[in-house]
Amino acid sequence: EMLDIPDHHGLTDLFNNVTTSMLCMDCIVANDLPADPREYHSTAVLPIPGDGGFTLAVSSDLQGCTVLSAAMFAVDATEVDPEMINDTMAELANMAAGQLKGRLSLGNSLGLPVNLPGKDFADKSANSANGWSHYPMRAGKAVVLLSITTQTSVAEEYIGS
Repeated sequence: EMLDIPDHHGLTDLFNNVTTSMLCMDCIVANDLPADPREYHSTAVLPIPGDGGFTLAVSSDLQGCTVLSAAMFAVDATEVDPEMINDTMAELANMAAGQLKGRLSLGNSLGLPVNLPGKDFADKSANSANGWSHYPMRAGKAVVLLSITTQTSVAEEYIGS
């Protein structure tokens, strides 16, 4: 059956729950930003396998990743390293997927987040048969791209990868 995924504003509200609680940053819709994952530095993909599941990805550019990680780890931006960026993006994907799963009342369990360079995610998600939709947002000063697909086959690509 088709999942009733919220629209851009609804998803931004869900992600705002994550960014306000974890990072003390308000999140707003940003239609002026690119909806192409290739334009972003780092992506964390979280699969929710099984019937009626979905796959969610959170991407940001290098500056955004740095701002988000500095907030997450409560350090200065100059102290942020690639591992912190991966951890931050993975945690944001985890929390966002948890919010959406709750909103949809899904019983499926969350998979583990997979970190990818933005261009690798862009290559994997470019196939239109994968059904990805992309939603640009701003969390504080950071740009964020939230991407979602309800194609069950996509989740399988990210399980145990």
